[in-house]
Amino acid sequence: MKKGTQDHVKFNTLKALLDVPRYMVTGILEEVWTLAATSAEQGDIGKYSNFQIAASIGWNGDPDELINALV
Repeated sequence: MKKGTQDHVKFNTLKALLDVPRYMVTGILEEVWTLAATSAEQGDIGKYSNFQIAASIGWNGDPDELINALV
């Protein structure tokens, strides 16, 4: 993860929207970036449903809540 990411306003907004600890936001972002790198090489991760993205990164909550927070 890029230095300073965890202090960025967007990082902290995501943390607040999902109501999860800092370490979990770090893991969520790393998992999304890995999914994009391995399964959406053109950057078109939106070709997958919210459910597919959530399941692929191990999110157990509401898939729409996750994606809306990420957007």
